[in-house]
Amino acid sequence: MKKLNYTLLILFSVLSMQVTLAQEEPTEQTTPERIYTPEQIEMIKAQKALAKQNKEAFRETLTEEQLAILSNEELTREARREALMSTLSEAQQSLLEANKAEIKDLRNAFRETVTEEQRLALKERRQNLVERRQNLRERRQNLKRRKRRN
Repeated sequence: MKKLNYTLLILFSVLSMQVTLAQEEPTEQTTPERIYTPEQIEMIKAQKALAKQNKEAFRETLTEEQLAILSNEELTREARREALMSTLSEAQQSLLEANKAEIKDLRNAFRETVTEEQRLALKERRQNLVERRQNLRERRQNLKRRKRRN
């Protein structure tokens, strides 16, 4: 009998959630593909590809000791980073600086192509995403409270 009540409660909860979600206004999701021009999207892809290539090139320069530091799960991410940075050679440090400067230049070039209208659209998109996340958190908390009561 308890299993039946529990099953009915879950079924009712799911159905009521669907009704609630269906009543909300459908919002048109603004994706970056709708905001940016094809050229800007290509710039973003090129930037990501360069970052990936630079990361791989840097990883190839790491010694066994440095790789061991990176794979040490006992350290926090920040501690691993600090330990690794203290063991880098001058050549590795200069490689990191060059990679960082290269990515920074690409980002600045991209920023110069973004129009004010695009900036506003991105700002609105970010705000919508934040609101959506907050709504989801509230729904999860409400569901947890309901479960605790029962």
